[in-house]
Amino acid sequence: MENAKAGQTFARHPLLGYAEAIFAVVIATVLRLALVPLVGTAVPFVTYFAAGVILAWYRGFGPAGVCILLSVFAGAHFILRHGESVLSPWGRSEQAATIGFATLSLTVSYLIDFQHRTLARAKTAERAQAVIARENTRLLEQAQQAQQELKRSNEELRRANSDLEVFAYSASHDLKEPLRTVITFTQLIQRNAAKQQLPGARAGDGANLLDPILAAARRMNTLIDDLLLYSKATKLADGPIPSVDASSVLTEVLNGLSGQIQDAGATVMAAALPSVRIHESCLAQVFQNLISNSIKYRSDQAPLIHVSAQTADDWCAFSVADNGQGIEPQFSQQIFGLFKRLHGQDYPGTGIGLAICQRLVTQYGGRIWLEKSEPGSGSTFCFSVPAGYASLAGERACPTSP
Repeated sequence: MENAKAGQTFARHPLLGYAEAIFAVVIATVLRLALVPLVGTAVPFVTYFAAGVILAWYRGFGPAGVCILLSVFAGAHFILRHGESVLSPWGRSEQAATIGFATLSLTVSYLIDFQHRTLARAKTAERAQAVIARENTRLLEQAQQAQQELKRSNEELRRANSDLEVFAYSASHDLKEPLRTVITFTQLIQRNAAKQQLPGARAGDGANLLDPILAAARRMNTLIDDLLLYSKATKLADGPIPSVDASSVLTEVLNGLSGQIQDAGATVMAAALPSVRIHESCLAQVFQNLISNSIKYRSDQAPLIHVSAQTADDWCAFSVADNGQGIEPQFSQQIFGLFKRLHGQDYPGTGIGLAICQRLVTQYGGRIWLEKSEPGSGSTFCFSVPAGYASLAGERACPTSP
């Protein structure tokens, strides 16, 4: 292996071609002297011309040029001078033969070298194209394999999600059935508690003992419903994503929350919202959860909620600001987790609403975050989704606001 590498290094040495040029001149001179008795000094540089052409093809114009220059000296010194004793003197014809040989040989050698280099470049380009074609074929095969793997993975994921959805519905049905039984019989016992007092308890104690059971069962029922809603938040409808008018969606949400808004004495203001590329039910769910939280976690003041939006770079960022209780900064990420509640059992709910919002917007490449919040000064939640094509207009009051 080392000898092969050494041989390759020696073969590539730049001086080797010039050494071969000297050797070629010697061989051409000996061969031409051997032909003098047969052809005399006619066409004196024929062997030198052949040597220059061969060197130009195999070693390039440099060694061929050296061979031609040396051939001029060797031919004039050995062939032409030798011919003077055999034939008549050459005189000026000797100079013409030398100049003609040098000019013709250099021109032909240059053209041969140029053609050889052109052919070499063409072959190199052809080999490169062949390599590129093979590489493209390999990449295409890999892309097809990756596409097949992705398709197979998507099919498996789709089957797993379908099985999980069926399991979730089945499990919820099986869980809610005994809960309904517990709630029904607990209510019956409560109604009869005054007539049938529990053993060892004073009058009215039975009903008081049953209240936590009924509340826990109802809370469990709500928790199951919210878990089902969270599991369905990852399932998008088939077909392309539609463009919906966010103002219309918000109006429908506020109509559905009108009772809650009136009971709390809340005021909801909104700018004219743009169209966005998201399913209407998903956008409505996000609006409903954020506005409900603003009303639920209100301060001593009447709730004041402002909904606005800004569009930039094909994205629309919605903002829902309120004057409620606010959130401590250290809980800005915790509130988006499952069952993360900052107020314990003091407020209704399961702590899954913001997690559902986050799961909904991330399906469309967006995100949701707490922009700013101070305890006692309210909070501002923002979420981004792909924008539609409608432009923003001026601010207006929502028709359902009191």
